[in-house]
Amino acid sequence: MAIRVAKSAVVIAYFFYWDWRARLRHYLKVGAIGILALSGALLLLEVLFEIAGRERITVVLSGLDRHTGLRYSGIVLFVLASFYILFHHLTELRKPSYEYAFIKRLCRYLESHHLDSGIPLLSVKEVLELFHSVFSRVGIAHVSIAREKNGWLTIDPREVFPEERAAEYFERLKVGQGVAGLVASDKKVRYVPRLFFPLGKKRRMLPTMLFPHAIRFGWEVETVPELINEEPDLDVVTRPKTGNFAFDSFLSVPLRPIRGEQCLGVLNFDFRRVNPLDKVDIQMALIFGLLLAEEIIASQRVTGEPPSNLPASN
Repeated sequence: MAIRVAKSAVVIAYFFYWDWRARLRHYLKVGAIGILALSGALLLLEVLFEIAGRERITVVLSGLDRHTGLRYSGIVLFVLASFYILFHHLTELRKPSYEYAFIKRLCRYLESHHLDSGIPLLSVKEVLELFHSVFSRVGIAHVSIAREKNGWLTIDPREVFPEERAAEYFERLKVGQGVAGLVASDKKVRYVPRLFFPLGKKRRMLPTMLFPHAIRFGWEVETVPELINEEPDLDVVTRPKTGNFAFDSFLSVPLRPIRGEQCLGVLNFDFRRVNPLDKVDIQMALIFGLLLAEEIIASQRVTGEPPSNLPASN
């Protein structure tokens, strides 16, 4: 009973952290800027009063330095704030190129699907490679399509980028079973930020437990697709028959046309890192899934394929 309660507490704490992560980063950034600003202001005051000959104020400010605990606390806070601001700026420097890459790949994708013939220039494999390149900075391993047939989801080896040979990657799932099966069933996005806790991988010599939980998102479209109703989805990850996962985290989005109800399959993104995505990344992946579904419908109209089938890879 105690172990169960402890595991439940870990799950609640982790999802609370994930939900508050963006706000926590904002508060850390504001706090770090405040510490640096206060340090600079005190230094400026001391210099100005020294120049103006206001010895009493200078003595008071200098007296603060004689309190060892206060002095070292100030130094530690200043150093931590400096490092955090540096880290924040280095992270932000990568975002413009990342967002540009998304727009560039999206434009290329759209251009390849507006021909007079209605037949796309890019094969499914090339489309998956395009999607893969957008998430290269966050350690993406594969992009794949899970196709539904007779109530089962299967991944065709030709519809995985890059190529994968591990048998556990291609295990079938029933619709409604596992993360991808649930996405195919209710058409909601699911993100599994990690598969083990507290370490990202199973370790024999260290205590590591399976973390089979996802974050479930609804979505709506007004001008652009938006994620809504974020909530934990517990015990939804199914372990491969081999017992080994081929990745450390993954995201599944529905292949569903923007204005339609039919789910044509599931677009999967898996990663070699723990918790690599934020909500903006997940929304990008959702947009790709919706656009790919639109293309599937358009291709079916041209080729005459039944709605249950995805276009075959070249």
